[in-house]
Amino acid sequence: MSFHTPGPWGLSSDGVECFSEAQGDLYAVTVATIRGLDYESEFISKRMGMANARLVASSPELLVAVKALVEALEGDNACPSDNCYPGLLDALELADKAIAKAEGRGE
Repeated sequence: MSFHTPGPWGLSSDGVECFSEAQGDLYAVTVATIRGLDYESEFISKRMGMANARLVASSPELLVAVKALVEALEGDNACPSDNCYPGLLDALELADKAIAKAEGRGE
């Protein structure tokens, strides 16, 4: 089970702050500060910083989507191990690893 700040997450107008949106009794909180958008360095461009910011902000939705896909493909023998589209078992394994990483398991 995940205990991260609930999504959806948004970005400040300059993309530097990634924040959760207020929900019910929960206030909006900053979940990440994205480097590379508040200054340009030799290591990261503003373009790369903005791409990182969008990826971070989409994390909660991506986790939900990957979990739903895995459940759909594994449920009711939708993909029996001996009769899967080539590469699908590898993709499911990658998805399981990504979910475990997001949830702090198997690091």
